[in-house]
Amino acid sequence: MRCCGCVLGEIKAAGDRAAALTSQLLAFSRKQVLQPIVVELNSVVANTDKMLRRLIGEDIKLTTLLKADLGRVKV
Repeated sequence: MRCCGCVLGEIKAAGDRAAALTSQLLAFSRKQVLQPIVVELNSVVANTDKMLRRLIGEDIKLTTLLKADLGRVKV
């Protein structure tokens, strides 16, 4: 069983991702130029992995390989 704080943290993170996605979709629809930000690639890949695992079927195998020495990039 998960602790209440863990579940609330996951809910907040999901809300933050939804808000960011909504912002990106609105910017795309308006052809708005987005400001580049610095991100850690492993974090982006790990978050995308979590989202994809919820979306794809159980019959699809998803393998994610993270590399410890990846740096930060401005995208």
